[in-house]
Amino acid sequence: MSKIKRASVTIPTPRQFVKSALGNVGVYHVGGTSNVVTPYWTHGLMHWGMENVLGLGSKFLVDQNRGMHENIRKRALRKKEREAKTL
Repeated sequence: MSKIKRASVTIPTPRQFVKSALGNVGVYHVGGTSNVVTPYWTHGLMHWGMENVLGLGSKFLVDQNRGMHENIRKRALRKKEREAKTL
């Protein structure tokens, strides 16, 4: 979330996210994937779609998730390189 510049329908403000997350502490959610809590309403809709339409283990979702995390890692390594050059 460090790259998020402004809130939208799918991106809550930090205050909105914390409020929704803390509001779900200790709440038991029936159905769906066990031990998964998506307190922000649009995240819940997205999770429902991924689970029920695509399937959580689908090749598409796995590839998208892997690509997203590889991109985050590449950016972090480039930033670390730039910072090392300035020292």
